[in-house]
Amino acid sequence: MNSPTIKFCYGCSKKMNDKVKDLAIKKTSLSKGWNFYLLPIDVPAETFDVYEPMIKLWRSKFTQNGIKLPSWKSFSFSEFKGWHHHICLSQMDEKEQVPRWRIMSTGLVKIVHDDFTGDTIDKAVPPATKEDIKEKIKAMIEGPLIGMTTGTLKTLANKDMQFTSLELPISSDGEKVDQFIHIISLD
Repeated sequence: MNSPTIKFCYGCSKKMNDKVKDLAIKKTSLSKGWNFYLLPIDVPAETFDVYEPMIKLWRSKFTQNGIKLPSWKSFSFSEFKGWHHHICLSQMDEKEQVPRWRIMSTGLVKIVHDDFTGDTIDKAVPPATKEDIKEKIKAMIEGPLIGMTTGTLKTLANKDMQFTSLELPISSDGEKVDQFIHIISLD
């Protein structure tokens, strides 16, 4: 399979977010204009505009070796060529009942000047409480469902940037969702 190519453009996140709003089975509005969306895993890939190649790559791993959901090991590093700057990985922390960041995107770290690796994901989404995250993650696991988080992030340069995270469920055993690939866009 050819490596996906990502081409970000200003306004792409807004265009995608408008499509997602129409197809979301659940939307949760948080404070300060942040939103969580939950979508069926079979929503058309083109819904996600610039993320379409990533959705197709993720879905291509569904039937590999009879596995229902792909695992992180299903992907090779080279398959993320052009995406490395935008990829995060989180893994469920059963005790906390929310995921912890295992890998942070270099793009996000560069913008916010903080590396949340090892922290629970609620620390990276300012207006979300741990309870907000638990509710969203529980639904994503039970679905399984695709998640999306949107909001405005303030950089250290005091510049507002539109933040979008597309969250794809993955599974260590092919059955139970216990990890998530996050594709981050800032524009």
